[in-house]
Amino acid sequence: MSGAGGDDVEVVRAGEEAIVGGSDRFEEERDVSPNDDGEGVSKEVEVSPSNIGEGVSKEEEVSPGDIGEGTSMEEGAEVEDTGDGKGEERSRLSMFTNLSLDRDDMDNVLEAVNQELLHIRQGAANRLKRTEAHLQRRLKQTEEAFRESQAVLSARLRESEKAMREAQQRIAEATEDRIKGTQATLVDGVRDAQEKLREAQLNLKEWQDHFFDPVPLKIPFERRRQTFSLMVWSFLFIFPGIWLFYAVSGLMIVHAVLAIVMLPYILWTLTVDVDSAYDARERPYLRGLRIWKDMADFFPSSLVKTADLDPEKRYIFGIHPHGVISLGAFINIATEATSFSDQFPGIRAYLCTLEQNFRVPLGREILLGLGMVAASRRTFRRLCRDSSETTKGNAVAIVVGGAAEALEASPGDYKLVLERRKGFVRMALETGASLVPVISFGENNLFKTMENPPGSKLRNFQEALKKVVNIAPVVFYGRGVFNYRFGFLPYRNSLVTVVGKPIEVPKYTGENVYTDPEAVRLTNIYHEKYVHALRDLFEQNVHNYDESFKSFSVG
Repeated sequence: MSGAGGDDVEVVRAGEEAIVGGSDRFEEERDVSPNDDGEGVSKEVEVSPSNIGEGVSKEEEVSPGDIGEGTSMEEGAEVEDTGDGKGEERSRLSMFTNLSLDRDDMDNVLEAVNQELLHIRQGAANRLKRTEAHLQRRLKQTEEAFRESQAVLSARLRESEKAMREAQQRIAEATEDRIKGTQATLVDGVRDAQEKLREAQLNLKEWQDHFFDPVPLKIPFERRRQTFSLMVWSFLFIFPGIWLFYAVSGLMIVHAVLAIVMLPYILWTLTVDVDSAYDARERPYLRGLRIWKDMADFFPSSLVKTADLDPEKRYIFGIHPHGVISLGAFINIATEATSFSDQFPGIRAYLCTLEQNFRVPLGREILLGLGMVAASRRTFRRLCRDSSETTKGNAVAIVVGGAAEALEASPGDYKLVLERRKGFVRMALETGASLVPVISFGENNLFKTMENPPGSKLRNFQEALKKVVNIAPVVFYGRGVFNYRFGFLPYRNSLVTVVGKPIEVPKYTGENVYTDPEAVRLTNIYHEKYVHALRDLFEQNVHNYDESFKSFSVG
């Protein structure tokens, strides 16, 4: 009985543990909701059919054939309380051991246990299925979200690729446009450079033709003599102070005797012989030298008379235009190259020039011998005074426009500076001399000048320098001695000086010809008459003597 009782106790204890363990597991499974993703899944996996054996290993061991095995406790043995909570369990087992149970009851217990285990397994399997279904749904949702994300990414990738292609296309188009623009710019630049090169070549050729047109070796001796006469004149009157200074200085240094002679002469001209520039001291033989005739033939130059002049009267010639150097006035008035004395018998011409020209040693003697005088009131009062018989037949010639008109010199243009130039009219009123308009046609065609319109830097510089030195710093060029294009000699252009009819001017007997109202009125009247007569003289002769005429103005 004890063996049977021990077996029964084992069976009962095993069943109770199985029931308690199954109930605990069932409670744990019930605590896991289908919505749990982590912990619930892990517990469901533990309660899977494959894992149930671990939790109910004791129940699987309990079978009718196994009752009595593994029980070593003797019947009636006392249960010790170990104090760890297992004493109560042993008390229950001891109580079951003392029960007298038959086999049918044990079978029922085992069947109940098995039913409970089956129920637990089924619940675990159902829970596992629900979990699997839930995981499947979540997987599908994840897959759908992944597909949607993939679709979005694909769409964005396609858009990015499209944008990239468009950007590449725009870049390519912009690059192509820039390349085309650069090519067009380069082509235009090359064309411009080629055109400029051709222009430069043409200009160079023109410059070469213009400035390096050599004089032929075989030309008549007369032409060479004419050119030589202009070269001498240029050194005398264009650069008088330069070559004379060096020549005299060099001779004085080399030759002591010459220095002894020249030093007193220079002192005499600067101290004693100062007034000679305002008096007549002409030398007829000097006015009639052959060199002046050669100069006149160089252009050629001529003198045209439109009216006779009474040798019993006195005259003031107003010469226009000034040109660069007033060659027409020099050749036709200061010399006998065009037979002035023959055309105007009894008239002695005195050409006015700047006072500083009479301060050049030796050069002043040439000017005085030609009858040239300083442009000053003293000169007019001495040579045109009516109280002396010696002044009858005197004709004082002055280039009215002066340095200001020289700056206006341009081929074909006659820009006269005359509106405010009334000093020569006052001198005519003061002395009773007649006014005679004179025009040198072709004077502005003898040299070429650099363009200097009013307001330009060159013109401003020239005006400023003119105020300081009283000389017109005209930038000009002509032909050379050995070429026809560039040099300091004038071009071979026709030069004709036309002398107009005299305008009778009464002598003013008032106190002051400059301030008296009546004198001022008379000055304006005769100045207007003079300008009118000058215009008529120009219009009557310009087309006969100047084919390059462009314009005429009085300012």
